[in-house]
Amino acid sequence: MELSEPSTSTPSSGVSRPVRLAGIAAAIACLACLGMVLLEYLELTGYWPPKRTDVAIVIGIVAVLEAAKWAARLPWVEPMLRSRLERWTAFAESSAEWALAGKRPTIAIASALAIILASWAPHYLTWPYWTDHDFIASLALGWDRGRLPWRDQFGFQFPGEIEFFWVLGRVFGWGSSLSFYAADFALLCALLTTVAASCRTCLGRWLAGLTACLWIVGYYTTLPFTLVAQRDWHTAELVAIALMLLALGGSRWTWIVSALLYAAAMTIRPHAVVFFPAFVVALIFPPRGAAAGWKGILFWLSVLGAGLLAMFSPVFFSGLTGDFLRALRTVSHSGEFYGGGSLSRSWRLFTGELRDVWTLSVCSALLTVAWLATSPASRRFAAILLAANACALLYRPMHPVDHNYLTQPLVLFQALAIVAIVDAVTCDAIVARRTALLRFGVLIILFDLAFPWGNPYCDVRADVSAIKSLTTRSVPEQSPPGSIHAFPSTRGGGAVYTWGDYQATLEYLRQHTDASTPVANLLTHFPYPSINAAIGRISPLPIESVILVNWLPDIDFDDLVATTMREQPSETVVICDAEYVEGNLGRRLTRTRETLDRSYVPVARFGEIEIRRRIPDVDK
Repeated sequence: MELSEPSTSTPSSGVSRPVRLAGIAAAIACLACLGMVLLEYLELTGYWPPKRTDVAIVIGIVAVLEAAKWAARLPWVEPMLRSRLERWTAFAESSAEWALAGKRPTIAIASALAIILASWAPHYLTWPYWTDHDFIASLALGWDRGRLPWRDQFGFQFPGEIEFFWVLGRVFGWGSSLSFYAADFALLCALLTTVAASCRTCLGRWLAGLTACLWIVGYYTTLPFTLVAQRDWHTAELVAIALMLLALGGSRWTWIVSALLYAAAMTIRPHAVVFFPAFVVALIFPPRGAAAGWKGILFWLSVLGAGLLAMFSPVFFSGLTGDFLRALRTVSHSGEFYGGGSLSRSWRLFTGELRDVWTLSVCSALLTVAWLATSPASRRFAAILLAANACALLYRPMHPVDHNYLTQPLVLFQALAIVAIVDAVTCDAIVARRTALLRFGVLIILFDLAFPWGNPYCDVRADVSAIKSLTTRSVPEQSPPGSIHAFPSTRGGGAVYTWGDYQATLEYLRQHTDASTPVANLLTHFPYPSINAAIGRISPLPIESVILVNWLPDIDFDDLVATTMREQPSETVVICDAEYVEGNLGRRLTRTRETLDRSYVPVARFGEIEIRRRIPDVDK
């Protein structure tokens, strides 16, 4: 009897091919539904950024392609299906390799940066002062004209930002926000250049630094005028530049600039002292080929101390040290607002930051790179950034009041942490063994999260109007995008002051007052429009801002302000609300309002903004 050869065909499973395909489609649909439910749950619980389904789609596509590559190696998969899976995954892998090859990712990131800045910067230069900028600039103007801060005008600002405005005023003149926002934009460009150049020098590629720059720009260009150019942002920028310069090693001049920048940051906000351990890490572990040693560390510390003395010297030489310290003591015992700080409150803020998923993810990624990266330069850079991010967690709990701009230093250093992540994904030998598709997917996700999609402040039409205003030195017809929510074109929606009324007020004051005319700003509604800094007129008020009346309720500013306004010369001008005074301020400024009604006469009105002049000899 003849024996037949064994069959090599795959035994039939008893299930037809259409049924198998329908089963696969049903399984994919079920997984998609489960993924959507999981995504919704993670959004509700705070473990996933809201409305970022695009990131989930990218993750899903990469996961499906990686699963297809794994499935193509299974022996029981049909040859035809295996061939198709291999062809699809090979195409995806080759496309990812092409996208990652050469300078293509670097050019793409740099182009995105240029597009964002070009569509934002022109109209940014035309934004009005926010009230924080206004009263600090007014303190600098008053100091220049002989009215001393902390003594003639009560306040508790550190001198760094006041000196910054004083330099701008002396160099470019008083009475315009253009020089301030141009200087802020220049500082932003200095930060971006330093980050990109330091990454190129230390890590050997531009891509990691440019990606971090995209995160920084993507965050900063989405801020309204109430949050840009804040003291905490300037502090964080100076600290970041100083830390990046120290990470470079390099010459002694680099160390000098780094120490001076850190000193400048501490004179703006003393909170910058929390970043000192990050500088210690950078000093103790210098880059390969650079020897810091104890002499180098002592040299850096001596320059830091000299810089602090130099930047506090205007306070010392003006005899204002006692007034400055007295103001800080007064504020620290001024009730539950600025005097309400406690260790338990700081601990709640700190633990709340630790529970944030993004914070934990960033710190875990930095720790992994610092521990497992194959390159010593990558490990050192990740260790410095890990120390900086850990220090940034202490910044916000230090402040007695939880302002929303206190999160900016942490956001900035989390953006810098992207340097270590991108470097590990693109260059590290351990990660490089992974597929190009996986690395490309990570870069796409980082780019998608960083790019400010739908940013209302990247407005080309506003840029055209701003360029016209800048070239003709005129005021934009409408409020710039960053302040349009505070100064709308028409009244309503909770807005008290319109853009037209505000600009008409400034123009009236420019024409009917001069540089020696005292102008008191007593407007009480949001956004507390800038007057003194916007037109370059000194304030006769004994406090830096009328908002202090609400911030420090235990101090009777009403009698102080009323007495001061009665003693003003006949040319004094007051800007106040015509009819509707804000509730809390109205109750706490009753004697001041009585003094205005008796001693100042209305001379002009623009909407809700009323301009009054002193009645000569009425109080004698």
